[in-house]
Amino acid sequence: MKAVRLEAIGKLSFSEVEKPSPGPGELLVRVEACGICGTDRHLLHGEFPSRPPVTLGHEFTGIIEEIGPAVSGFREGMRITGDPNIS
Repeated sequence: MKAVRLEAIGKLSFSEVEKPSPGPGELLVRVEACGICGTDRHLLHGEFPSRPPVTLGHEFTGIIEEIGPAVSGFREGMRITGDPNIS
C-alpha cells in the first residue's frame, strides 16, 4: 500500500509499505481520503516529538476491509472515519 512517510526531520517520502493485518480490537481500513494537518507540519519541521519513520495523515475516511478478533459493531464494507489520537 502507499503511504506518505516522515523519514527524518525535513524529509518526506511517498513509499510502498506492507499492508498490515488487524490484531485484536483493530480494524483494517482502506483509506479513500486523507488530510495533512498542522500536527503533520509540526512533525516535518521537528516542532513536535516523533520517532521516524512515521506514516502521516491521521485525519481520514475509508472502508473497512478486515475486522480483527474481539471487534463488534462493525462489518466489512462499512464506511468510517476515525481519530487515532483518541484511543
